[in-house]
Order: sequence, then structure tokens, then C-alpha cells
Amino acid sequence: RYGRTPSAELAGVYDRSGKQVRSLNNDDKYLGRMEGHRHTGRPEIRYRYDSDGRVTEQLNPAGLSYTYQYEKDHITITDSLDRREVLHTQGEAGLK
Repeated sequence: RYGRTPSAELAGVYDRSGKQVRSLNNDDKYLGRMEGHRHTGRPEIRYRYDSDGRVTEQLNPAGLSYTYQYEKDHITITDSLDRREVLHTQGEAGLK
């Protein structure tokens, strides 16, 4: 089962017994933008965005965090251990 905000955004996920297992925090200013989420008993994972609405950081206080850098033909993802992955893109919004 799913819980929704008054504007129909996903706000929570519930198991079969009705217990909430995940909660989501949505941005009041930008409809559809998730600011963070949490699984029951775990710390909240937060997101930061650039002026184009793209995720620039995923912040996890109990594990790996990530930064995202966007270029014309690739996205570089770097984790908090300084490991990098490059995703090559093609066209306006597609991965190769």
C-alpha cells in the first residue's frame, strides 16, 4: 500500500500488515521532487539539485554518498570513497 500527499506525490510505503516501511519527503516548492527518503530504522538519505532540477548530491549519513557532474556527453558519479563511474550519454537525454 502507498501513502500520498494531497498533491498525489508518494509519501510512504506500507507492508501487508499496514506498517510503514519507507517514508519520502517531497519538496514543497517543486512538485515531484523528492528531497529525501528513509527506510524504517535507517537514517534519511537526502538529495540536492542544481538549477536545472538534476540531482547533484545524494547524501547518506550511514554509508556512501554520491556527487553527480553533468557534461554534454557524459555524467560523472563520484562516491564518498572517491571512486568514479562515467556514464556516456547520447542525444538530449539518453544513455548510450
